[in-house]
Parts: sequence; structure tokens; C-alpha cells
Amino acid sequence: MIDIYASPEMHGLAILIDKPFQKKLLRLDLDLRDAHLIFVFEGGEHKDLGEALKSDLVPFFQERQQVKFNIVNVDTLAVIESFMIPLSVIPKDG
Repeated sequence: MIDIYASPEMHGLAILIDKPFQKKLLRLDLDLRDAHLIFVFEGGEHKDLGEALKSDLVPFFQERQQVKFNIVNVDTLAVIESFMIPLSVIPKDG
């Protein structure tokens, strides 16, 4: 499971996952040319989220230099672990 949670009221952003990644996640790249979020792992592996971010989510990412990840219990959504990952933004003309 990967879910993106954004709260305009709290100005918060978190990516929820149900288990740790198999490889170490080094950073996220937000490609503004197509609004895709790319996960960059140790060893140079790049994994696209698979679909473009919804347009209302893009500003939440654009204003950050890092993104919070929460590993959660799927049944209760209780946070098991949290960590921050750097974010790079690729401009539309990049």
C-alpha cells in the first residue's frame, strides 16, 4: 500500500506505506513535466508511482525539500515508524 495524505488545514503532507521498502529509499523526484512522483532507491533504481499526482497534491510537494513517510498498521492506520526523505523537483522545462 502507498497512499498520499495531504491536509490543507494543517499544511501537512505524508506518504503512508504498510511495510518498509526492500531497498533503501534515497530520495523522491517530482517531475513537473507530467506530475509523476519517482522513487529513487540505492543502486540507482528508479520506480515511478505509476500515475500522475492529482493536481491539488502537486503544490504540497513543490513547497517542500523533504517528505515524511509513515509506516502504518493497515487495519488501524496507527503509525509504526516515521522517516523523512529528500525531495527534488524537476521543472517543466527541465
